[in-house]
Amino acid sequence: TGRTHQIRVHLKELLSPIIGDKLYSKKTITKRQMLHAKDLEIMHPISNKPIQFSAPIPKDFMKSYKNLINDKKKL
Repeated sequence: TGRTHQIRVHLKELLSPIIGDKLYSKKTITKRQMLHAKDLEIMHPISNKPIQFSAPIPKDFMKSYKNLINDKKKL
């Protein structure tokens, strides 16, 4: 989406691109972008009440993260 692209561009400009982003990152340790919203809150368009969503961090994200940490420790 447009918002996802904005996040990708801004993080690249901050020299912190999203891992797995084939367009803006050189890191190719994963097959997909590691961009995840653990918690999200939006306003319902009709009731105007907040709706909250939560999702656990995906297992493949955690595995890639642990691999990155282990690689840095080896340096």
